[in-house]
Amino acid sequence: MTLLAGMVALACSLCLAPRASAADGCANAALRSGAAGRLPDCRAWEQVSPVQKNGVDVVSTSAVASVDGGDHVYFNAAGAFAGAESVLYDTAYVSARGGDWTTRGTDPALTPTGLLVKATLGLSEDGTKAVVVTSKALAPGAIEGGSNLYVRDLTQPSSYRLVVATDTPSLYANLTGFGGQGGYHAGNDDLSAFAFTSATPLLDEAPAGMSSLYLWHDGRLSLASRLPDGTTPDLPNLLANTPSRDGRRISEDGTRIWFTYDNALYQYAEGEGTTLISRSHRAGDDPTAPATIDGAAYASPDGREIVFVASGALTDESDVPSRGAIYRWSADDDSLIDLSSPYTPAGGGPLALNVLRASSDGRFIWLTSWAPLTPDAGSGTEGRLYVIDTEAGQLRFVANFVNEVGGPWMTRFSPNGHRIAFVSFSPVTGVDNVSAVCREPGS
Repeated sequence: MTLLAGMVALACSLCLAPRASAADGCANAALRSGAAGRLPDCRAWEQVSPVQKNGVDVVSTSAVASVDGGDHVYFNAAGAFAGAESVLYDTAYVSARGGDWTTRGTDPALTPTGLLVKATLGLSEDGTKAVVVTSKALAPGAIEGGSNLYVRDLTQPSSYRLVVATDTPSLYANLTGFGGQGGYHAGNDDLSAFAFTSATPLLDEAPAGMSSLYLWHDGRLSLASRLPDGTTPDLPNLLANTPSRDGRRISEDGTRIWFTYDNALYQYAEGEGTTLISRSHRAGDDPTAPATIDGAAYASPDGREIVFVASGALTDESDVPSRGAIYRWSADDDSLIDLSSPYTPAGGGPLALNVLRASSDGRFIWLTSWAPLTPDAGSGTEGRLYVIDTEAGQLRFVANFVNEVGGPWMTRFSPNGHRIAFVSFSPVTGVDNVSAVCREPGS
């Protein structure tokens, strides 16, 4: 079944839902009309983008809302409205809630050669700052016609803080992703720090002809891709399994970032250097030999703990080196703990472990596995969803995905890790979700 069909099915189910009357004192009572009146818990729909958009469509798949209750929404559109300074293929906007929703473009002015590239690279959590790149000189020290990277204050129309400037367009092309993958890596909540890659050397110690990772923190630029042995590898792109905290790859204070090289996991700490995280802690093993990680990894907000999966035995208690294990690394003492060893069955067989998310406090770790790791997980090797409560020392079985390889998709989690939302082709609640039209399982 296509995603469109799934959306139609969801819309039909909403139409058939019983109308929920607005409770006394509901703050959204004036907005709860039409389909919004069927939403539970005093919820309502609000139009975030302006009504007048010059006939331009909003790219809804690019929308990102703030996590603090939706005070701002960032989105793209295929053209200019709301005073946008540039007309791009994907013009970037942020809408903020005040008395009403107000919208403004975040892209800086661009030269005509930049019409098809993304100029806004990152946005702060409160929607007031953006990382932008342009060939125009908009602050002291910038170079007209070169590559200029800024932090833009969106509360003031023409306020730009220059991060770095070069006299060649190569940095501009690299960061925007024109003709390839963009070099922007991650930013912290207030954009006092962010990381990016550049094939143009930006510091004296940066190698020429190779893509390096940089950390900018409150005016300081440092080379982050220097490995523990002093070498600086080529990082043409940062792999998808680089650690992420709610979609980010940087600590809350902006001093730590994480990256992978040859599928091994590293952390760069400002003023401290780079640490190899994915390595063996077994007695007698070489502590400098990198170990590859499998899938995604997740870090605590302060970056001092990281959870990842590796197929090798990296601790003395890991007894199934060929089947994978979930590890938690601590920066405080450079220690490693095998979190999955108490739950690994002794009978063998594929585990296909994959960490979906670790809660911000590290207590809950959501994962999928093909194996029945608990007595109530059934038999066979279908995808299964589990959650580890590290504080209680318990593993809970959540759902079995008989119609999928691996488990759910489009997963989303509450910040405390207590709740998960996902899309599935399997009848995980016992309800027959086979489409009457295409008769595909899980449609």
